[in-house]
Amino acid sequence: ALARLARVTQFRSFYLEQRLRETVDALAAVGIRPVLLKGAALATAAYPTFGDRAMVDLDVLIPADAAPEAWRAALAGGWMEDPDGEGEREYHHLPTLLDARGVHASLELHTEVLAVGHPFGLTADVVRAGAEPLAAHTAGRPDAPAAWLPRPEHLFVHAAVHFMWQHMARLHGWKAV
Repeated sequence: ALARLARVTQFRSFYLEQRLRETVDALAAVGIRPVLLKGAALATAAYPTFGDRAMVDLDVLIPADAAPEAWRAALAGGWMEDPDGEGEREYHHLPTLLDARGVHASLELHTEVLAVGHPFGLTADVVRAGAEPLAAHTAGRPDAPAAWLPRPEHLFVHAAVHFMWQHMARLHGWKAV
C-alpha cells in the first residue's frame, strides 16, 4: 500500500512540475513575469528534484493589473474554474483554478502575498522587486521553468507569516517547517 501511495505521489509531483512549466510559459507568452511562491518556489530552487517537495497546488505571484490577462492565459493553458467555487476574488489571490485534465491539482494566481489588510511589511511589490530569474538558482537543472524566484528571506517570512497568522498555526505545519 505504501509503495502504491509513493508511486501516486511521485506521479502527482512530476505532473505538477509539468503543469507549472506550462503555466509559466502561458503567462510569459502574454508578457506576465510570474514569481513562484511557497512550495513551487522551494521545489524548483531548494530541493534536488521537484518531487522532493510534496504539494497539491501551485502558487504564482502576478501583478494585480495583469490579473484578467493572467486568468485568461491560465484558462487557455489547461486550468478551469472550480464548479463548486463562488467565482469571487479571494483575500489575496484570484479564485482557485483546478486542473482541467482531471488530476487533483490546483493553481492560485496571487496578486498579493498575504491577505488584504495584513499588518506586515511584506507586500507583492517588495517580493517582485527583490525577485531574481529562477535560472540563476538552478544552474544544474536546465529544465527549470522560466519564472522568477523571491529572495530567500522573503520566502522564509512569507511561509512563517502564512502559517502563523493566516492559518493560526493549525494547518500545514510540516509543510511550513
